[in-house]
Amino acid sequence: MKQQVATFTQQSRPQQAVRHLVVLLAAGMVTCGGIISLYAGPSVERRHTGREIIRTQGWASVPYWRQLRDQADSLMGWGIYDRAAKAYEFADAVLVTQKGMTHPDTLRNRVDLADALLRLGKPEGEKKLIEAYGFQRKHLAADDPDILRTRHLLASLMIARWQLPAAEKELKAVIALRAKRLGPGHSDTLSSRENLAYVYNMMLDYEAAEQQLRVVLAADILTFGPMSLQTCATRERLGECFQNQSKFDQALAEFRAVMMIVEDEFGPRHPLTFRAHRRLAKITYDQGKHEQAEEEYRALAANLLVTLGPDSWEVLPFREGIADCLSARGKLAEAEEILRKALANCAKDPGETTPLMQSLRANLAHVLMEERKLDEAELLFNAVLDQRTKMLGPNHPVVLDSMNDLAACKIARGDLRGAEFNLRGLVRRREEVQGYNHPATWFSRIYLADVLRMNGNPEEALPLFEGVLRYNSATLGPFHPYTLKAVNNVSITLSALGKEEESFNLQNKLLKERIRVMGADHPDTLKSRLNIAVNLSTAERYRDAEINFIEAILTAEKTLGMTHMLTLKSMFAYGEMLALLRRGSDAEAVARQGIRSTTGFSEDDQDALRFKAMLGVSLVLQNRAKDAEAVADDYERLLERRQGLLDWEAILNANMVIWVHLAEGRNKEAGELLARNMMQMRSMGYNDSHAPYIRMRCIEALLLHLAGKKEEVAYLTKELEPHIRECFRDGEPILLFARGLQQRKGPISIPTIMHAVEFSRYKPQSLLTDQQRKAGMYFPPNTPFEQRRRVYEAFDEAQTLADSKEHEKALEKFGAYLKVVAEVAGEGTIGSMTAHLCLAREAVLCNRDDVAQEHAKKAAGVLKNLGEEKGVELVTFVLKNLAVQAERGNIKAATTLGNMLLEACSQAIGPDQFVTFRLTSIKNDMAIMANEPGAGEELQALIKRMEAKNGSEEGGTLLEKVKLLRLYLQKGDYHAAHALAFRIENPVKRVFGETSDSAISVREGLAAALEGQGLRNLAVTETKMVLADSERIAGNEALATVMTRHRLALMLARSAQFDEALRLHQINYKILQHPGTEKQPVMVEVRMNMAYALLNLRRPSEALEFAKAAYDGARATLGADSPLTDIAKKILDEVRAHAASQGVTR
Repeated sequence: MKQQVATFTQQSRPQQAVRHLVVLLAAGMVTCGGIISLYAGPSVERRHTGREIIRTQGWASVPYWRQLRDQADSLMGWGIYDRAAKAYEFADAVLVTQKGMTHPDTLRNRVDLADALLRLGKPEGEKKLIEAYGFQRKHLAADDPDILRTRHLLASLMIARWQLPAAEKELKAVIALRAKRLGPGHSDTLSSRENLAYVYNMMLDYEAAEQQLRVVLAADILTFGPMSLQTCATRERLGECFQNQSKFDQALAEFRAVMMIVEDEFGPRHPLTFRAHRRLAKITYDQGKHEQAEEEYRALAANLLVTLGPDSWEVLPFREGIADCLSARGKLAEAEEILRKALANCAKDPGETTPLMQSLRANLAHVLMEERKLDEAELLFNAVLDQRTKMLGPNHPVVLDSMNDLAACKIARGDLRGAEFNLRGLVRRREEVQGYNHPATWFSRIYLADVLRMNGNPEEALPLFEGVLRYNSATLGPFHPYTLKAVNNVSITLSALGKEEESFNLQNKLLKERIRVMGADHPDTLKSRLNIAVNLSTAERYRDAEINFIEAILTAEKTLGMTHMLTLKSMFAYGEMLALLRRGSDAEAVARQGIRSTTGFSEDDQDALRFKAMLGVSLVLQNRAKDAEAVADDYERLLERRQGLLDWEAILNANMVIWVHLAEGRNKEAGELLARNMMQMRSMGYNDSHAPYIRMRCIEALLLHLAGKKEEVAYLTKELEPHIRECFRDGEPILLFARGLQQRKGPISIPTIMHAVEFSRYKPQSLLTDQQRKAGMYFPPNTPFEQRRRVYEAFDEAQTLADSKEHEKALEKFGAYLKVVAEVAGEGTIGSMTAHLCLAREAVLCNRDDVAQEHAKKAAGVLKNLGEEKGVELVTFVLKNLAVQAERGNIKAATTLGNMLLEACSQAIGPDQFVTFRLTSIKNDMAIMANEPGAGEELQALIKRMEAKNGSEEGGTLLEKVKLLRLYLQKGDYHAAHALAFRIENPVKRVFGETSDSAISVREGLAAALEGQGLRNLAVTETKMVLADSERIAGNEALATVMTRHRLALMLARSAQFDEALRLHQINYKILQHPGTEKQPVMVEVRMNMAYALLNLRRPSEALEFAKAAYDGARATLGADSPLTDIAKKILDEVRAHAASQGVTR
């Protein structure tokens, strides 16, 4: 978590333009994390003048100490504190000799010397400041300006030590005395107010900070003028205050004002102008608009390079911003490359020990941690912590942030107990140093709660997560990305506590918000989709879970890559579900892909170990323990090397090795390894009340049974039974295993018993692992890596040709790919089905329909043999192909392929199955989009078949009915639409929720049908209710809300309520008025309707302005021949005619 670090103290507010420039530049350097190394010419001249005075008048001459102080003041103004301190020390020696220790001039100089030393981070500065204050209290009045300045510096020292209440009290007293003695508008009084505002900011009292800054801004405008640089500096502080309150509109207004003033004063390529633009980009980033922020940072960096040259270090903070945006979007490799280059440049200038260097190192470490390069990440985190501790001390907030980063690295390594210990101490320290409600304290609580949940303690984690959610909602708003993350954490913890329904509803709502705020491909959106899949799996809705797994994993692989942490977790969770369903070969394929993806990770990497354990277990499930020996031996060697250093999960995964030994008849080796692992688990505090340990005790009972020790088996199983009941869900096979072991006779099936012991599900409060998933395995399982590589290479060669639109060559290469698949794994695998689908696609694109039909039939035949559950992958292929061909303008080809597959699947598996329903639905969607005559009848026929198969209120059936409602409205059949909307409104609310998109669509459809039948008042009432719900749920600026508001405005205009219609259009206009939507069709339509409303309200001048803008936007966006352009032209002509008749010529 990045935190703004305050400059230690402030000087008196500058009075001249050059000082304004220095203040802004210095603030910019601190913000960028850099250092100031300006050397002023006049200071050098004064030094030579001082030498001349020494030569001619002697050391003790009065002019000389004054010259020294003038020189030191100049150096302080330029930020050259070391040289200033030397000048003050020289002056101090002269003044003590000349005037004595207690003279006001001597004390004034001593305070300035202390200020310079404190800015350099030297502890003797504090000693000199306190000593000078003691003398001033004895010899000066309480409201003397010199003593007030000293108290101001002491308050700044308190701020640096995070003694905020004491600093607040001291600054209030100083402000009161300065206002009385110097006046409320004096620069010293305002300087103390600025420091007080900073204190309030750190105490999270943003309203009080805003109040102080507004007073300062008003005084600055009066004293220096609204266009002065001093006023700009205050505006920036006020903008930061708004930003902390998530008042982004007000913050943007202040920063834009600063940008315009600075750009006008210094030009578009001045460093201050770039800094102002960087502020705007940071706000864009904080709003979660990472792609837009990246574009802004890149443009700024490019312009800065042109201005300052390729070797300037001032471009590095902008590159850091680019890397932040890339990392937030999951593009970790690109972020790593940019940060490494920035580090290399920073090492040359400004240097290894600068704050900017530490910031870059910490950011790179975070990216490396996401990429699972944990060794290098930990080294970087330690280096940053050591350097920051030396520079800032052990209790500085930035040092505490570095401690948090190290704890996060421990979590990634799997050292949960060590991380929990460190985080509990860190939270306590943050509460003492920064305060209970400081954002950084809450940030560390999030990590602590995460560790508690992963350690099987969700009861303690839930209150922490709920507290974070309340805090983020209050300070950032309900739809901020950090607030949505807090909702996600609460949902996961509720699931861990067994509140699946509550968790599922929360995740569904969260997914919609994340899609709206961040986009469908954002990593946080993918996490929500994965959590929904996990909840469905937990609820034993495996087919629905698999559909969500496939959709999310394909997106994760495409946007994040195979080695991303989110992709790997997803793969593992999906493999777990496959193993639970005893689909051993599919689980094996997932495990092998996971091992392939984690190649190059450290040997004890958590994800790499998980996939090795999964591979061994999946092979045992298939009675192929012999094939699992290699991975088991590798895992066992790791256990011996890392004895005592692995976490509980790695030891639990070692059960795989024990099962391989048992399946191979090596009971002695199994017993020895089990004894070692149980001893390690006991040393960690695990016992019979913990589900992982109970699994080991069950294996112990099995070993006793195999050794013929019936009495010991009976005693142990009787002892375990109550613990199993406590930790595992009712009816799980592990309980049946424990009960039946002592009566079991004859041979034992190790795979069956392993499945009962390892895949029985915990009760929710004992869940100990994260759950995600993986799918989309289009390649054959049960094959060595070399053979799998052949399949991958053949597929990649063919797909590359297809992507290049060389379809004839691609058709030939996919034929070769099919042969490789048949040779490696046989004709009946998922890989062969994928090959036939690709061949059918390429044949259609080559206009060879007979070949396409042949391969479509073969793909359907493979699907029949694999089982209908694999049909999800066929449907996914069709949808993906449809999207690609639509982008290329080949809709007809995609439709042809879909129809061929529908016909083939109907013949192979029947017309009333899940796959054929989905393919028919896709076909109907295309027909409706093309406005084909029989589309409505086809859709009605599909709905009847789905009702007969699944019932009238099944989710899929209701979604098709919503499509039919839209079709009725599109055709103007309002009576049929009204009747259908009335029938399905309540079922849709029950199934999908009252706030779901489908429920909103039905309500809007009902309103449209009412209006179509002439019941306009009822339609307006219904639409107003929908708008109120949409504003409450999705937010005022959500696209769904904008469109609902637009429809309501049109209804009101048709009812001649032009005032109200114009008001709604104006709201939408303000929301849509930015570069991303300025020339979009929706903006054209809003402007046309505003022009129409203004014309009817007899405001022709404004109507003409909006009509002209609408016409220009339509021509630029849609072209001169577009129907919308024609409508815009007609409205413009009509408005012009009315305007001309009233003498308006604009």
